[in-house]
Amino acid sequence: MVGAILALAIGDKEITAFWYCPVGLLALSMILFIWGIEKYGDAVDEDDVDKYLAWLLAYNFGTVAMFFGVATYIWLHYHTSWLLFAFIIIVATSASWKWLYDIWYLLFASAARYEAYREELLGNRLCEKDPGWLVRAHGFFRGLHRRKKGV
Repeated sequence: MVGAILALAIGDKEITAFWYCPVGLLALSMILFIWGIEKYGDAVDEDDVDKYLAWLLAYNFGTVAMFFGVATYIWLHYHTSWLLFAFIIIVATSASWKWLYDIWYLLFASAARYEAYREELLGNRLCEKDPGWLVRAHGFFRGLHRRKKGV
C-alpha cells in the first residue's frame, strides 16, 4: 500500500512545492517496513526478544511515517488551506497514536516495566496489559449472544 501511494506521489503533477515531504516520509516508511519485517524474521529464527523489540521500534516509526506521508500528500495534492492541513495532521496523529505510544514505551518506559514486558514476551510472566476497548466490546456482545441462547 505504501509503495502504491509513493508511486502516486512521485508521479503527481499537482505537487510542485515541498514534494520531498510526502515522498521522503513514504519512502522512509516503506524502507522501515521492509527492513523491520526482514529483521523480525531473523529475531524469530534466533529466538531473540531484544532484536525483536529493537526492530519493532523501526516498524513503529515506519507506520507513523506512513500516516504523516499520506497526510502531507493529501495536503499538497489538494492544495488545502493551513487550517485544513492542521486538521489533517491531527487526524494523522490520532490514527498513529497506538504506534506513537509504542515508540514512547519502547524508548522511555521504566526499566522495571520494560523488563516485565520482555518477560511477558518470553512467556515467563502473565500478560498484565489492558485488553483494549475492541476486545472488551467483543466479549460483551459474545456474552449477550450466549445469554439469549441460554448457554
